[in-house]
Amino acid sequence: MAMFGKVTLSMFCLVFAKFAFCAEKGLNYESNNKTFTLKEECISSLVMNNYMFDSKEYYSLSVRLKNSRNCSLALNGIIEENIGNHLRIYFNSDLLIDSYIAGKLNTENGFKMPLDSKKLGDKILSFYHKNS
Repeated sequence: MAMFGKVTLSMFCLVFAKFAFCAEKGLNYESNNKTFTLKEECISSLVMNNYMFDSKEYYSLSVRLKNSRNCSLALNGIIEENIGNHLRIYFNSDLLIDSYIAGKLNTENGFKMPLDSKKLGDKILSFYHKNS
């Protein structure tokens, strides 16, 4: 392979590796180039909620992670290290939330994520409960 081809291939691999997290399936939490991919084995509880306000139905996802180094402590660390920055949450590479990190979060105690629709919540639940 010519030198130009090797350099081009190397550059492609570096650029592709930078964006590889987007290819991860499931929920991905990203801030300041650090990513946490939520794996099924890290979930302690995952429930969709709905409520009515002004005759409109709203949905959210209640998430609680297992209290371990690779689960809650990993995501808590990314959040704590990036207070004042943005946290982006993706599901299957689609951006769901782009939010400002105002403070610490103990994900082992649970947190809620707003959802655009019941359909999205059903997709997320189906993805994580496929082996249940």
